[in-house]
Amino acid sequence: MNDAAFTPSFPVTWAIIGLCTFFYLWSVINTFTYDSKVQAPFEQAMMYETPLQKPAWMGYEPVLLGEPDVLVRPSFTQIVHGEVWRLFTPVLLHANFLHILFNMLWLFALGRAMEPNMSKMGYIGFSLGGAALSNTCQYLVSGPFFVGYSGVLCAMLGYIWVRLKKAPWEPYLINRRSLGFLWFFIFLLTLISGALFVLSLYNVPGLRFPFANTAHMTGALYGLVVAKIKR
Repeated sequence: MNDAAFTPSFPVTWAIIGLCTFFYLWSVINTFTYDSKVQAPFEQAMMYETPLQKPAWMGYEPVLLGEPDVLVRPSFTQIVHGEVWRLFTPVLLHANFLHILFNMLWLFALGRAMEPNMSKMGYIGFSLGGAALSNTCQYLVSGPFFVGYSGVLCAMLGYIWVRLKKAPWEPYLINRRSLGFLWFFIFLLTLISGALFVLSLYNVPGLRFPFANTAHMTGALYGLVVAKIKR
């Protein structure tokens, strides 16, 4: 009997891991060509928005904090002119080695559990929807300077969490303790980020948290809702 018949297949997950790794390595190579403080052209083309002038949109957070030299409403500059891929492509970029390592390990764990339980197009559609929603919400809160697959990972986490309860016959090959750890990690980041924002309202300087928590929360909510309404 062929053992491969019992092995779950997740080629889309592998393809996404390959794309993220490719763009990360390309980014590293470009650091030898461009100043480390300047994004390479391909990175600028993949960001949600590339500010072309000042003042630029930096999110509602600095507007609420009364920071100077920022636009008071989002511009969606490149997207409204047809560059719609920017809704999705920030998730394929990563800031550093630890960032991509953490995200790709979790993508492997969550993807191998989730992809075999969906059609390929359904899995791709779910991932694109999670990317567009989490990216857009993060852009509205903190502006365009964010990268990483974590918003989609949180969507996958929320989806699997609900399906394990709603559809126990679906075989999700992942330890529930791993899911619990990831929920705790997201909650901790959100708690710290919220506390720092409150302190910023009282003019305590230098309290910006370098994590895209809006993307995490909206991604998780998206996954929970999709899993709930799925029959």
